[in-house]
Amino acid sequence: MRVTCKEAHFQYPASSAPVFERLNLDICAGETVALVGPSGSGKTTLLSVLGGLLSVTGGSVTASRNGRPIPLATSCGWITQTTNALGSRTALDNAALGAYFAGAGNTWLNARSDAIVALRRLGLGSRLHSRSNTLSGGELQRVSIARALVSQKPIILADEPTGQLDQETTDRVMREIAESLSEASRILVVATHDEEVAAKCSRVLRVSMGMVSDIGPLR
Repeated sequence: MRVTCKEAHFQYPASSAPVFERLNLDICAGETVALVGPSGSGKTTLLSVLGGLLSVTGGSVTASRNGRPIPLATSCGWITQTTNALGSRTALDNAALGAYFAGAGNTWLNARSDAIVALRRLGLGSRLHSRSNTLSGGELQRVSIARALVSQKPIILADEPTGQLDQETTDRVMREIAESLSEASRILVVATHDEEVAAKCSRVLRVSMGMVSDIGPLR
């Protein structure tokens, strides 16, 4: 699995300056990559480009598996700042949707089984059958993370996935995300302001002033 940027350039139509330009980047299976930089630097924009939600204005961004191109947009699972949970359904149901709608012949029973494992690993074993509208913001964020993990998408893109979590829970969540992705040789790209989160990633990209710099691991 590989995501490749070649001379990639992105600029919003109303802007006088590009978010980034001449970006050459390879992200390979098993890598965890943090995007860091000040607010407004373009981290979320770059994440959206890597996920196929925004098209580059120059160059290319592609995904491939075993040397063969695959659709970028349908290869990504998302963990967003807004959890988008169905309030009347349980934490288990919401997490299971990721596996159920991922295809691959998943039955609802199998999807729920995978979701139970993910939720328990994220510390939500006692909240499986709680309706989402009774969960805290941090619990909802972990449900969103579980939903992305059980989707089995080869690329996971996360925008501030630990923003509502305390440090102890953040450490646990990042450890579980890394282990889940490593087991399946998947890719994680996470936009974050949290240096502790960035330090847990194998690579760090700094986004600033229209440039994306690979500064390697922080640890």
